[in-house]
Amino acid sequence: MVVKSFKGLCLAVICLVICTPVMRAQSPAIRLIPYQNYTTKLWGYRDSVSYKTVVEAKYQLARNFAEDLSAAKNGKQWCFVDRNGAEVIQVPDCDTIGNFLNGFARIEKDKKVGCLDKKGNMAIPMIYSQVGPFIDGRAIIAKGDLSALQRGEPLDLGFIDKTAKEIFILNCQSLQYPAGGLSSVAMNNKWGYADLTGKIAIPCQYDYADNFVGNAAIVANQGKGGLINKSGQYIVEPKYDYLTFVSSRFIGVFNGSLNEAGYPAAGKYGVIDNTGKPVLPQQYDQMGANSGVIFIVQNDKCGIADTITGKILVPCEMEFIPRFYEGIAYYSKGGKYGYIKEGGKILTQPLYETAGDFSGGLAKVRQADKIGFINKAGVLFIPCTYDYAEGPFNGLWMVNKGSKYGFVSSKGLIVPCIYDQALYQDGDMILVQKAGKEGLFDRNGKPLLDCSYDMIDQFVSEMGFGSTSNMIARVQKGGKWGIVDTKGKLIIPAIYDDIKVKDFYNYESEAVKVKKDTLWGIVNLKGEQIAPCKYLEIWSYQSGMCKVLFSDEGETYGGFINKNGELKLALKDWYMFKDYWSGEYLEYKPYGAEFRIDKQGKWFKKQGDNWVPYN
Repeated sequence: MVVKSFKGLCLAVICLVICTPVMRAQSPAIRLIPYQNYTTKLWGYRDSVSYKTVVEAKYQLARNFAEDLSAAKNGKQWCFVDRNGAEVIQVPDCDTIGNFLNGFARIEKDKKVGCLDKKGNMAIPMIYSQVGPFIDGRAIIAKGDLSALQRGEPLDLGFIDKTAKEIFILNCQSLQYPAGGLSSVAMNNKWGYADLTGKIAIPCQYDYADNFVGNAAIVANQGKGGLINKSGQYIVEPKYDYLTFVSSRFIGVFNGSLNEAGYPAAGKYGVIDNTGKPVLPQQYDQMGANSGVIFIVQNDKCGIADTITGKILVPCEMEFIPRFYEGIAYYSKGGKYGYIKEGGKILTQPLYETAGDFSGGLAKVRQADKIGFINKAGVLFIPCTYDYAEGPFNGLWMVNKGSKYGFVSSKGLIVPCIYDQALYQDGDMILVQKAGKEGLFDRNGKPLLDCSYDMIDQFVSEMGFGSTSNMIARVQKGGKWGIVDTKGKLIIPAIYDDIKVKDFYNYESEAVKVKKDTLWGIVNLKGEQIAPCKYLEIWSYQSGMCKVLFSDEGETYGGFINKNGELKLALKDWYMFKDYWSGEYLEYKPYGAEFRIDKQGKWFKKQGDNWVPYN
């Protein structure tokens, strides 16, 4: 790759080296995840399956788990929390701490950086201006003012091992992690290569030098790029305006004009191998690599070449570059559409009037102005008999014949086209309407509720939008409301005048607000009445307590009930206390005084800096 600006490239490389995360194996299936209490703005942890709170929200910040540990901040103190919710590492005084990566966490104080290990030890002292991630047993380090790099000036850069031993330090403008035993390095506005000990193996004589891929590396001089081997000898003299590896063996080459960012604008592409031997002639207008193939474009027609052999798999006859989904892409030829697999194997000839991307093992096609679906074997699995299809919805498609609707999936027709309407709902539910009544199917086409309901609402999770945990929905029958779960079970009978789910149901309550006549109560998801329908208003649970308003002998009172429905506090001037609990206490500030009330209903008054019992 040829880049015109050395300074811009230097900064880009440094940013890449310091900031780019490293691909790594994923952790085992997690259970504990952080959550934020949106009222108190504090963070805690809950089970990712049941969504039960494991650690109450008490942290100012809690990060996602990395290597089974989560960084959390309580006041000015950082710690690491394990999968059980225990604080297993107390972090030394610092300004910020990073997630664990390859066994180490970056720690910073007063612009000095070091690393902690998983025992909480300061494995790398906080004496560096930057420490990168450990890769193959070494981490890049920087000493001094990092702004020098932005000015194109040299800085002490090098590598350190896991015992905090400095492997080497070079005063240079850029340094990359080694590839094939060599690190590209920039000194005095020229690039070369250092070996694993820091010795300059290939002199800094290039305008740019990229990392080695196998035994070849792209270098540039005087605006042209070529290839060198590990001895610094040219495999290909600099003669191209742009080069990039399209596979481990093949390099795409280009001559022509470049845009302001240094990428090809207009010219011709070809392919050479890592010995400099031509693979594809330099005659193509566009080129790219993706999904294990090389795309080539000539005279506005697209073809495909193999990344292993360089062999032309598909001539430049297709009318656009395919996009691969689930390993298959559609292509166009002669105004018709077919499908091609990753690697260039033709799955179907161009037989269809239109074609769509694969999702859930199916792709929508049109033939003789009717819609059907092919599977990943290229077979027309669902015949072209439908007038319209909409989707995919997580692998499901709504289909239409005339004025009737149904659903198909990779299992075939799962909901027959006999309904006046059919809609996909969150939670993988299919809502159907017939003769003014609504029913419900699951994603496999299993009937859950027959078409006898006046209305079936959208399913709602206790965690709100985007979650599928413990989903429930309101249903109405005969003008009364109830609750069903995703198995179609009526867990709260349809006997209420109204039910509030979205404004009340959350991971704390596992209950809904129900209304009879003009008064509200609370019913849990077992159908048990937690609080009778006697309240003027009920708010959602926060920290185990729920604010209520009620009337008694003509007076309006405000108070709080616990999860058992027990009234723990009642006041006439209810508007003077907060709507939520801060941990274990409620704040109450009437007429200049300051009180706290605990969840047992005990009062405390502030006297100076102390809280004393108050009756």
